[in-house]
Amino acid sequence: MITKQQELNIINQAIRDLGEKSYLGPWLLSVRHELEAMMRADSFPCISLAEAREDALQIVKEGEQKAEQIIINAKQKAEKREAMAQSNVDCAITAIRKAQQVLLSIEERF
Repeated sequence: MITKQQELNIINQAIRDLGEKSYLGPWLLSVRHELEAMMRADSFPCISLAEAREDALQIVKEGEQKAEQIIINAKQKAEKREAMAQSNVDCAITAIRKAQQVLLSIEERF
């Protein structure tokens, strides 16, 4: 059985052997840290472009769903605050009308 470190050593050697002027050398070098992190996390590395594209689309979809929920929540909070503000305005109008009535009744007495 080969260890993770032995596998990483093989990858490092392949990167060196392929070099910068090969097709795969620069790519393998660019994903080397991701490969190591996934291996250390006991996660099978995702190296196909189709898988990476699928993962990216899923992340975007989840982000869009979260954004939609945030918008819904924000609209609900705004509606509640608008209703509360309107209620406060209505109370203020009622208080002003009552004060006017009291003032008129006082004025009529004098």
